[in-house]
Amino acid sequence: MNVIMVNTFTIEPVQNLMTASTAALGCGLLIGLERERSKQRENPHSFAGIRSFAICSLLGAICNAWSSG
Repeated sequence: MNVIMVNTFTIEPVQNLMTASTAALGCGLLIGLERERSKQRENPHSFAGIRSFAICSLLGAICNAWSSG
């Protein structure tokens, strides 16, 4: 009896995760960059900048992908 193994791994979930992560990271970087620019002009005591928004948006995208399973 011959058994044929079928590869069940598809690239689609990984591609969707990478797309969502890239979009979230781009948005977080843009928002952080705008916040850094406004911080220099107006409020120098603001705590969130490029890194904070990038990390938070990336974490949000990963949590969204994890919750939708």
